[in-house]
Amino acid sequence: MGTVIAVNVLGFVTNASSPKLLKDHPLLLMALNPRYRYMVVAAPRVGALQFYLIGVGRLLLTDPVYFLLGWFYGERAISYFSDALGEQTIESTRRFFLRASTVMALFFAGPVICVLAGASRMRARLFFTLDVIGTIVVVALLRLFSHSMEGFIKSFLRFNDHNYKWLMVFTVATTVFVVARVGSKRVRAAKRFTDDV
Repeated sequence: MGTVIAVNVLGFVTNASSPKLLKDHPLLLMALNPRYRYMVVAAPRVGALQFYLIGVGRLLLTDPVYFLLGWFYGERAISYFSDALGEQTIESTRRFFLRASTVMALFFAGPVICVLAGASRMRARLFFTLDVIGTIVVVALLRLFSHSMEGFIKSFLRFNDHNYKWLMVFTVATTVFVVARVGSKRVRAAKRFTDDV
């Protein structure tokens, strides 16, 4: 659970500092927080090999942690996500996963899907094979999408570079707002999980 909390904290910090990181360290931005939007806007400033290595590697890095969390803790791990993200969201995702677990593991293997795969006792070899293949495909599609939107993205990058200080004020403020709104909820969910364990 400590890894999950650390990933959440790192995500919040990266969101707050994303304009500066995008300007000076786009590869580091991808490495710290592999959100698709960051990968798309960072792509023009990152070589293809680095993009694929960091993009695929970082997206896959935490998947084993979440899979094992689901495998060993089952319903308790799912309950943590229900508490942290909302019961309706998790139940909807769970219904989709039960109907199409292979497709979900192939193309949508985020934290929740990894936990559900582990909790459902999906064979580890099958899950990680699907996870790796799907992640490579997704990263390739993100690179292609970024290339197709190159003119717009380069204009955005120029705007970011000239205004990153003001943008940082906005991203820090929105991050503080989000942390105030959902941070305590996630902390309570983590505490409930550790108490149950």
